[in-house]
Amino acid sequence: MKKIDEFKKNIDFKNKKLMIALIGTDRFFSHNYNIEVFEYISDINNMMEAEKTAFTDFEEILFIPGVWPNYGATIILPSMLGARIKWHKDNSPSITEPVIKDIGSIKNLSLPDCKNEGLGPWYFEALKKFSGKSAFMDNMHFNWSIGPGELAGYLIGMDKLFENMYGNPEIMEKLLIFSSKLITDFLDEQFRINSN
Repeated sequence: MKKIDEFKKNIDFKNKKLMIALIGTDRFFSHNYNIEVFEYISDINNMMEAEKTAFTDFEEILFIPGVWPNYGATIILPSMLGARIKWHKDNSPSITEPVIKDIGSIKNLSLPDCKNEGLGPWYFEALKKFSGKSAFMDNMHFNWSIGPGELAGYLIGMDKLFENMYGNPEIMEKLLIFSSKLITDFLDEQFRINSN
């Protein structure tokens, strides 16, 4: 039985054997493979080998979101809107400052083409390579995204997001709707590539 099927039976309480699921992060995979995070992120072959090694080392565990080009979950979507990214030697890349400086500009935001802007093309090309590897088929069943609140926080800053949810709820609603639409586009493209 495939791990994903076993996991579904766990969720439905139909499987007496308890399955362990683990959220795999860039730090976990790189450290298990004995390389620094930047080495893992900057080389797709290192990334695939590190994930394959983890799946072999921990074969009883189902990794969520499964196999994926793990460039640090927080940078892909904000990069499509021009976020500045700081790269670290042995830690996940991070957003250095909010993209939106003036909340008034939220009403003029236009959706980026996630296939062609920021790190989107890089991510989707890597996803195609991952999804073509037979060694990953048992884990390749998940697509992922950060949530709309998290994305909005990266775009405007968490403090401003929470302050303006009270002070300017209509504008924050627009930002959250915008974030949801971008996430939907991002997920749709992932499902187009990784639909198994």
